[in-house]
Amino acid sequence: MEIINDPKENDKNKRNIINLKVVLLGEESMGKTTFFSRISSNNYLKFLKEKEGIQPTPGGNCKNIIIKFKDRAFNLDLWEAAGNRRFCSLSRVFCKNANIILIFYDPFDRLSFKRADEILFQIKSDGITNAILVLISNKYDKNMENINDENIVSDEEALEYSDKQKLFFSHLSNFVKYETGINQILELILNEYLKREKNL
Repeated sequence: MEIINDPKENDKNKRNIINLKVVLLGEESMGKTTFFSRISSNNYLKFLKEKEGIQPTPGGNCKNIIIKFKDRAFNLDLWEAAGNRRFCSLSRVFCKNANIILIFYDPFDRLSFKRADEILFQIKSDGITNAILVLISNKYDKNMENINDENIVSDEEALEYSDKQKLFFSHLSNFVKYETGINQILELILNEYLKREKNL
C-alpha cells in the first residue's frame, strides 16, 4: 500500500481511480484530527513536529488522498466532522453518500463509547445502510495513571458490541510508528470495499 500526496502523481491516477467518501466521527478529543493529520502528512517525523499545533476541529476538515492498493488506485475523500455536539447537524450532512464511516472512542473513557453508540444510532436512523462502518478504539498510548477501572471499556465489551451492531473493530494509537494501526485500518476498509465490489 502506498499513500500519495503529490498532486502531480494524483493527476496520473485520475483515469482509473475508485472514489470513496470516508467520514470520521466521534466525541471531541478522540483523535480524529490527529488521524486526519497523520494520513495527510504521510510522514511520521513531520507529523511529530506538527502535532503540538493540532487544535479541535471547527466544524470539519476535508482532504483528498490517493492510495495505491492491490494494483488499484483509490481516491479517499476524507471528511472529519467536529466532535462538539453543536455540530451534529453538520456531521449528518457529511455522512450523506458516505462509503466508509470511522467512529472513534477512547477505551479509557466510557462516555466516549456511549457517544459512539449514539452516533451509530443516528447513522442508522438516517437510513445509511450501505456504508462500511468501523469502530476504532484509539489512544492506547494514553497514560494509565489515575484511570478508574469502571471507566474502561474492555476489548471484549467493544468486540461484543461490534458483533451485535455488525461493525468492524480496530485498535489505533496515533503516536506510535506510522505503519501500526493506521495502515491496518486503511487495509481493512479497502479490502472490505473490494470484497463488496466483487460480490455486486
